[in-house]
Amino acid sequence: MMNRMFERGPLNGVATPSFPDVKATHWAFKEIEEAAKNHSYYINEDSAEQLSK
Repeated sequence: MMNRMFERGPLNGVATPSFPDVKATHWAFKEIEEAAKNHSYYINEDSAEQLSK
């Protein structure tokens, strides 16, 4: 809900999960990572948010 309010995410390209109990296959993984990580990003060719490295 907060991600939508702030027009954020979902976050792609996460190499290390923020929470060990949330697997990358979880349906909300990218949204959870978006809310949890302080990060820089760019918009990729699919118009999705991509984590900057």
